[in-house]
Amino acid sequence: MVAVQGFGSGRLIQERYAQERADLERRIGEQEQLVQDRVREAMDLNAQLAAETERNRGLQEKLDNQHADLEKAQARMTTEFEVIATKLLTARGKELTEQQNEKLGTILRPLHDKLKDFEEQVRKAYETEGKERHLLKSEVAKLVEQNQRLSKDADNLTKALKGDSQAQGAWGEMLLEKLLDGSGLVKGQEYSMQESTTLADGCRLRPDAVIFLPDDKH
Repeated sequence: MVAVQGFGSGRLIQERYAQERADLERRIGEQEQLVQDRVREAMDLNAQLAAETERNRGLQEKLDNQHADLEKAQARMTTEFEVIATKLLTARGKELTEQQNEKLGTILRPLHDKLKDFEEQVRKAYETEGKERHLLKSEVAKLVEQNQRLSKDADNLTKALKGDSQAQGAWGEMLLEKLLDGSGLVKGQEYSMQESTTLADGCRLRPDAVIFLPDDKH
């Protein structure tokens, strides 16, 4: 059998190869641009995370100071009210009735409730800040992982075109088979790929493709 290749068919394959190569180079450029955009986004998010961390640190210090001031104010007011209550008890003695004790509790209870409400608000604000900070860290980690995957894909495409001859050969074979399929030929019936053939003189051939023509010609 003799492998027959027309000049026009060879030129068509070269044009298709050049077109596919240009398309791949364009896709590589797009992938590299996408990676650069992702890296910039990651850097921006890292900067935002650092700013949020610094802001949360300042907020935590402020909350700690406010909490300490509240504790001091509560202790001072408790002491003052105890002094007042002691003076009232000393001055009036047995004349202090349960009604007076209830009135004193009525005065102290709203203040105590307000202090508890404020402490609860401070605690909720700190928990909310902590959750937001954790969510931001998680998003940055996902973005970094995606950037690494995109970079790896771009490297693989670049090697296939620029550095790996074996990959280039496989790519050329795939283009040839794609061209034959696009021409309406059926693999195994009207053409074969990488079929080894031994000639009468013992020479061994392995053409990229063999096209089956009418009258047992190839």
